[in-house]
Parts: sequence; structure tokens; C-alpha cells
Amino acid sequence: MLKNLVYILLLAVLLVGCRSHKQAVTPDVVDAAAFAKLSPKKQREAVEKSFIPWQWAYIPANVAISSPASISGGGRLTMQRDSLIHLSLRVLGMEVAVLYADTDSVYAVDKFHKYFLAESLDRIMASSGLSLGDIQDLLLGQALPPAGGSPMCTATLADGVVSALDFDLGRPDIMLRCVYPAHEPTAAGPVATSTEIYGMKDDKKIAAAIRLNLGSARWNTPRSVNFSQPKGYKRIHFDALLKSLKNL
Repeated sequence: MLKNLVYILLLAVLLVGCRSHKQAVTPDVVDAAAFAKLSPKKQREAVEKSFIPWQWAYIPANVAISSPASISGGGRLTMQRDSLIHLSLRVLGMEVAVLYADTDSVYAVDKFHKYFLAESLDRIMASSGLSLGDIQDLLLGQALPPAGGSPMCTATLADGVVSALDFDLGRPDIMLRCVYPAHEPTAAGPVATSTEIYGMKDDKKIAAAIRLNLGSARWNTPRSVNFSQPKGYKRIHFDALLKSLKNL
């Protein structure tokens, strides 16, 4: 009965380990051949330079989970920089789930089964040290490990963008990789058209993708985001969620 909630939370909770560092600079056009000849340090500097600061993002999205179960739905991703993330998922035009996070709390609401999770952001991100802005960067394909390197995360850079992130969660039974197959130029710089998540927990595969319709995205236009803790729903606690993940 927890499965919809668990699978939605996988997309938010499993992305751990990197921190990004953006600079308010004017982006340069990156030539792929020239980029390949740069040193790793210069490649990183070129990628960082392509990022453009933004304040608001509104992006139609599709979420598809193919393993350990098959679930898909369209939705809308709304973000205010470093302040909030709101992902609404719909199936056949009906809102079935909501993921909401701000600098204090994270909520996941399963409207079909009338369950919800509410937990502090610090509790969920305790092992990674991630901020809300870091999660936003991961969703946009703009996350980079610290300049000095990270024991938890390795970035693959190609053609002037982040093409993949590999995570070391310190456990041999868990593997996680994020792949960004393509980027498109936007008002925020190059943004990934999709985030593909591949993982393994024990002998169970995890495969999911968040695809962004960047052609219909709206940047830097304030949006009204209405969210309140649902009434009449059963609350699922974070410890129960972790126990459910172990049983997947």
C-alpha cells in the first residue's frame, strides 16, 4: 500500500552526494572538439561558466519508473531558486501525487491511497549535506562535485555539460548513477532534457527518468504555489519509509 509513495520518494531521496557551485557569469558557447582537449580543471571551469542564475522555473515534466515497478505520469515542476520545489503528477488528467519541498520540510502526498509523508529537510538529507538548491541542480543536470573532488560523487563531463553522475554511497549493496543524455540551451544555461536514474539495491534494479519539456518551460516568472498539509490522510513516517525501501 506504500508503493506509490515509496517510488515517488525514490526520485527525491536517492539523489545524494554532490554539491554544485554556480557563478553569476556570462556563458560562452562551448565547442565540443575544443572542450575534449581541455584539462579536467579547465573543463570544469567551462561547464560552470555556462550556468546562468535563475529565480523561477516552471517546466512541464513526465516521470516514468520502470523498475522495481512500472509507473508513469505527466506533471508540472515548479521551482523557486533555493526556496521550493513543487512536482505535481497526473494520470489521465487527475492529480495523483504531489512532492513539495522547501528549506524546512519535505512532503510527499499519495492522493490515490490518501497517504502522506512529512519530514524535515535536514532529516532526509542528513547523510549527504545537500541543500534544496543542490537538488534543483541535480534535476536540471547542472550539479557538480566540489572543486577539490568528492568521495561520494564523480561527474563525467562531455561536450561542455555534465553527462553523468556516479554516486558512492559507502555501501556495496547500493549503486546509483544519474545520466543526462542531452541538454538544451535555456535561460538558465544548458539544462538536461531528462534525468535518467539507474541503481541497484541488493539484487533489485532501480530505473526511472524525469523528462523535461524545455520547449514549454517558463523562466524567471513568479508562480503561485499553493500547498498545505492534507487533512484526512494517513501519515507515513520516514522510518517506515526506510523500512519499506529495504523490502523492495
